[in-house]
Amino acid sequence: MGKMKFISHGKKLNRLGSCHEGNRDIINGSGLMSLVGISYDYVDRDLLLTFVERFHFETSSFHLPVGEMFVTLDDVSSLLQLSILGQLCDMEEVDFEESRRAIVELLGVDGGRAGAELHAAQGAKVRLSWLREIYA
Repeated sequence: MGKMKFISHGKKLNRLGSCHEGNRDIINGSGLMSLVGISYDYVDRDLLLTFVERFHFETSSFHLPVGEMFVTLDDVSSLLQLSILGQLCDMEEVDFEESRRAIVELLGVDGGRAGAELHAAQGAKVRLSWLREIYA
């Protein structure tokens, strides 16, 4: 089976900005750097809605006119050229202050706002809804 190559044709996701220098080593180490350049800032709404309508959560599959389709871990590995073996990246515990500093430095968020979110999320983490508010 042939390999698929992703080409963005210059349609990168510009809303989030470029990869922050502090994250570059982590992303390189995870093998995900190739994905940074293939994000699009437009979506084919009709195609996306078609797939959403045909997805069945009970079986985690798509029901298409030609039959049922499953997306396997091997499919993801082949299409995105990602390794599915081993640990993706090393995780280390961070405390509240380390987390707040990282948010300020890497996301460019005010320290007070970062601290308030960490308290709201009840730990050294942030909520997805909060990230969406920042980048909306």
